[in-house]
Amino acid sequence: MDIIYLGLLFCEKSLQEEFGTIKRKISMAPHKFQSNLIRGMESQENVNLSVVNVPPIGSFPINNKKFISREYIWGKENKQIGYVNLPWFKHIIQEYKLYFEIERRILNEKTTWIMIYSLYEPFLKTVQRIKKRHPEVNICLLHTDAVPGRDDMEQYMTKAAKRRGNKAVKIAKSFNRFILLTENLLGPLEVGDRPSLVVECLCDETQQQAETKERVGGTFLYTGEVCRAFGICELAEAFKGKENLQLWICGDGDAHDDITKLASNYPNIQYFGYVTQEKIKKLQDKCSFLINPRQPAGTYTKYSFPSKTAEYMMTGKPVIMYKLEAIPDGYDKYLNYLKETTPKGIAEEIQLIADSDYSVLKEKAENGREYMLKNKNSKKIGQRIVNFLCEE
Repeated sequence: MDIIYLGLLFCEKSLQEEFGTIKRKISMAPHKFQSNLIRGMESQENVNLSVVNVPPIGSFPINNKKFISREYIWGKENKQIGYVNLPWFKHIIQEYKLYFEIERRILNEKTTWIMIYSLYEPFLKTVQRIKKRHPEVNICLLHTDAVPGRDDMEQYMTKAAKRRGNKAVKIAKSFNRFILLTENLLGPLEVGDRPSLVVECLCDETQQQAETKERVGGTFLYTGEVCRAFGICELAEAFKGKENLQLWICGDGDAHDDITKLASNYPNIQYFGYVTQEKIKKLQDKCSFLINPRQPAGTYTKYSFPSKTAEYMMTGKPVIMYKLEAIPDGYDKYLNYLKETTPKGIAEEIQLIADSDYSVLKEKAENGREYMLKNKNSKKIGQRIVNFLCEE
């Protein structure tokens, strides 16, 4: 089976260069998810997979220092396209180059499937054009989040955003199959009776278990986007005056100034900002708990299984979070759920968790890691996806 994957990630050759030019830090979760997925599909027999990639960076000059995004080639046939990184204009160049790369691969390899990640407009327009020219080629959409223009994630939904969302869904109606992180996406994407597969998450089986030798008791670690909408401010407020508990925060976002101010006033709250994966690993080794403050507020939370959950579970440390609608009940026995959403309520629940028998919580977390390694490793998910694409 020949598969072309259109992705929004970073090739390893460009990773450090791209991060040196980004003005506004971005989430690495989509990159990790796609990297694991690609590795899983590549591990399958009789699968010839090639990647055509667009790095998920902002435009020059507001969000990026770089006027030109360079081209990179890696592996046998993987390519990150280069383009002029200007708003609007870059999409035109991307569409042209994406079409050229896919057309060349179809003619050379007789590709049977094109898989695209998300409803990125240049991807949609490219495969729409390809489908008209090569109706025998099958298109599969891999979508991992809320559908833009069709949810309340945007505080002020504009008519233009709704039009873009409706247009994207209209184009997607010509696709053959869908791979989604939650069944709740079937409605907004108007999948209907077309074949779909729900995978909810996959783990990086190479991720090492966190150490416990230097563990600091009563320490809660958050790593991710520091955004008000994700509940980070309420979480930080809950730790005010809790001298026996510590909160460590890594990441960047619109709550940067709020968290910086709290950290400067309360010694038990430490804000490390945007840090490397090596630094995160060291903090995971030292902390007692990993916490995700995203609350079950807003309809968009039912459309995405937080990739952070899989990453946290793989550490073997107790995971504290909310039960979001997109999380299947099968995960309940491995996770520790918060119920309160106010700083006072969160503080009370966190104190109860900190006072619990840590050995019991640790065993629960280690069982969760084993569950992920057995059922959600990249090879197994890759096999499910390939089998899904092979079904008649």
